[in-house]
Amino acid sequence: MPDSLQSVRTWLRAVDHAHLRAGPEFAEWAAKHALQIPVGSATEIHSFFHDVSDWVRASQARDQFVTRPFTPTMSLRTVTQLSAAWHEAVASALDGPQNAFPAPRFPRATVNGLDIIPIDNSGDLYREGAEMHHSVGKYTDSVSAGNYYVYSIRREAKRVATAGLVLQGGQAFLDQIRGPCNAQVPKQITAVVVRWLRSQSKATANSTQLRVPADHELDAPVGLNRGDDRGTELS
Repeated sequence: MPDSLQSVRTWLRAVDHAHLRAGPEFAEWAAKHALQIPVGSATEIHSFFHDVSDWVRASQARDQFVTRPFTPTMSLRTVTQLSAAWHEAVASALDGPQNAFPAPRFPRATVNGLDIIPIDNSGDLYREGAEMHHSVGKYTDSVSAGNYYVYSIRREAKRVATAGLVLQGGQAFLDQIRGPCNAQVPKQITAVVVRWLRSQSKATANSTQLRVPADHELDAPVGLNRGDDRGTELS
């Protein structure tokens, strides 16, 4: 059993989530391995179990991309590897020209050491959600329709944030910006993204106006959503 109150809470949450998502066998596995997961926060552990449970459920459904089904006797390493391989197989099936999105509103850019990369196909959108542990991968329909644009924010190839841009009535809005596990993004990263958007505004044709937050709005606790400071989460 865990040896601290915080560990007990983390362990109970992981086991309960595993049971709700994928049943008693996965809950049994979670009880054995929840506190062995090499990540930091309780939120990261929860996200890990959420992602793995997708693979477990796919195993139960005999999904075509499952190469080896889950059993409760598997090690943490085996489960982690098989889950990652399944997620990548799903993403790869979404690659290809038939799954391409409309051209991004604004091109790729590098600003103050951050790469701002437009996501231009369903496979990469799925990967962004899987690796950042939020549900941006479910935005496929909106992005395909040209009503929404998703950008992966990276530093030295490492994902640090995901930004969403929505179009309404000829205006482009910074809808949200989120870190791993839907964490609030450091103000410095948000400021770089806002600076980049402002530069795009100056270069954009008059037919498209761009609304970006004012400097005093950069401390909004849950992101920036269509001109207000409440925001929405990606999951």
